[in-house]
Amino acid sequence: MGIVEHQLRLFQTEVEMATSAFYTWRAVDDEIKRDERLLAVLNETPRVWNTFQSSNRTAFLIALGRIFDTDGDAFSLSAFLNACVDNIHEFSRDALRKRKLRDATGGTQNWLDAYVAGAAEPDVQDFHAIKRASKPLREKYVAIYQPIRHKVLAHRDLQFLEAAEAHFERTDIGHIEAMLEFFHQVESVTFAWLHNGRRTLLRDYTLRADQRYAKEVARLLAALSTGVAAASAATAIPPPQP
Repeated sequence: MGIVEHQLRLFQTEVEMATSAFYTWRAVDDEIKRDERLLAVLNETPRVWNTFQSSNRTAFLIALGRIFDTDGDAFSLSAFLNACVDNIHEFSRDALRKRKLRDATGGTQNWLDAYVAGAAEPDVQDFHAIKRASKPLREKYVAIYQPIRHKVLAHRDLQFLEAAEAHFERTDIGHIEAMLEFFHQVESVTFAWLHNGRRTLLRDYTLRADQRYAKEVARLLAALSTGVAAASAATAIPPPQP
């Protein structure tokens, strides 16, 4: 496995962690707002659910910080794009042919030559352009989200805590979804080049509110609500007989 392929998998893991933590938190919040009965059930164990939601927010901000990290020793979006530039030869047609032969489950002689001949090869400027496109998002992260991550989650900065509420008020779901969509676009564009030899653009990929987590959370909370109701009914003291 080449360096880019390995780092793409690492990047996909980081993106999935940030995406799952954020959309799980949001799906739980949305379900609670829609269902008063569910809210009543969860209010029976408020400490547990507050901890669960807080953990999701923390996991998201930690993952977001790793992706936007610029420390030279850390794996991050910047490090990943630098690896693509430094190993641009791994996007060549010859490298694509080797990966296709490695991953083939059947004969390739009837299509591989034509496929590779028509494959796109990115150049270093393509990845420099992606890095430039990430700059406004990183600036937003540094201005709003990084202080919360560093001074509330990683460390308890007493001076910052006094003004923490003002920082939280600057956060916005639109910011977060734009970041997650951009990460999704980067991994999709890189995957298309690396594994399919196709040139695509960031705007070719969109990330809507992730329904995977919404559906799973809805099932979980419905089962929880049903189970709590059944347990309450089983342990209820029957009214006295006349």
